[in-house]
Amino acid sequence: MTTMHVSHNFACDRQIRELGEDYLELKLVARTMRLLQLRVSRARLRVDSPRAKETLFELDLLLQDARDDSSIAASESLAKDAAVEAMVGPVRVSP
Repeated sequence: MTTMHVSHNFACDRQIRELGEDYLELKLVARTMRLLQLRVSRARLRVDSPRAKETLFELDLLLQDARDDSSIAASESLAKDAAVEAMVGPVRVSP
């Protein structure tokens, strides 16, 4: 069985329902980005070669820019509010 998250409020518009249903996926992506950035920051302290330090420094900057440019935090916040309004809940689906 597969679990899907589906809106249960049909009074709100379609865009809010869809954004609310996407909340868990956005939350997972934001968390993964934070963990990757943390891992890169820790690795920068452990490596010794100048090439590795430079590469990880650039990657850390690019990850920060990507998080800011994509505004993942704002999208996640909007999706969370939409999920509450759309009353998104889990539904089990059999294949």
